[in-house]
Amino acid sequence: MTASMTRPRRVAFAATLTLTMAGPPLVVIALSAFGPWVVADLDLTRAQFGSFATVAFAVAAALSAVGGRLVDRVGGRPAAMVVCGGPASSCCW
Repeated sequence: MTASMTRPRRVAFAATLTLTMAGPPLVVIALSAFGPWVVADLDLTRAQFGSFATVAFAVAAALSAVGGRLVDRVGGRPAAMVVCGGPASSCCW
C-alpha cells in the first residue's frame, strides 16, 4: 500500500483484505458452531462430524502451495475477486 492512496481507497483495500482472509475460515467456524444441529439433522456420529474439520484443514494445507503459485502467476486482485466473488455467486443460483 502506497502513501498516495486516498482514505476511501485505503478503507476499501482493508475491507477487501478482511473479507478475503475471514471468509473461507468462517465456513468451518460456522459449521462447528452449528455442530449439534448438523449432527442431528444429517444423522452423523460425532466422529464423522469431527473428521470434516480434519479433512478440510488437510486439503487446505495440501493445496496452499499450489494456490500460492497460482496467485503469484495471476496477481492479487484477480485472486481476491475469485475468493470473494466465488461464494457470493454460488449463493445467487
